[in-house]
Amino acid sequence: CVGCVWVWCVSDCGGGNIGLWKELEVNHENPIFDTPNGQSIICVPDAPHLLKLIRNWFLDTCFNLNGNVINKKPIETLISKITTEVNVCHKLTPMHLTCEGSQRQNVKLAAQLLSHNTASALTRYQLIEDIKLNNNTANFIELIKNWFDLANVAHPHNYSSPFKSPYSKFLKEQNCLLNEVYETINQMRCVGKSCLQIFQKGGASTIIIL
Repeated sequence: CVGCVWVWCVSDCGGGNIGLWKELEVNHENPIFDTPNGQSIICVPDAPHLLKLIRNWFLDTCFNLNGNVINKKPIETLISKITTEVNVCHKLTPMHLTCEGSQRQNVKLAAQLLSHNTASALTRYQLIEDIKLNNNTANFIELIKNWFDLANVAHPHNYSSPFKSPYSKFLKEQNCLLNEVYETINQMRCVGKSCLQIFQKGGASTIIIL
């Protein structure tokens, strides 16, 4: 609203911060707490950290979304087919899939893996026999890429696309995206897990506050 001053507390989803959120009774359904003087503060999970967590779970486990599997197999095949002559994803390397140790702290590696170029290459070339798996994975990557662009907008006057622009400039497209991401996060399960993981709750929080 006009004249309002919003106070935000941005942090990653490390154990200490999760413990603090619990003490403040902050969660993905209610990311706001009040200070003793009545000031409301909104807790916002750090989008780059969430992207890395999504990448980690994608590589280490895989996802089940309403009975549909989403995993790294299509990307493994894509990277194995990349050549120096025809390289549709020149930034992708085996390192993006192994991604060990300190490499897991590199946001760029996560953004390059979960990118529009990756999703487009999977959709265009269909390199595995399981077309459903290929397309489900490509669609998921494109969805996460668009969410990350919108959650990580850095330039207030960038109107190059709906998802790289500040929220409210392309409300119809942006709200459609956020609704789809929210439904995906809440319906998706990491294989072997029966409940939402931290990165899913954090992702949901970034949508609820909008």
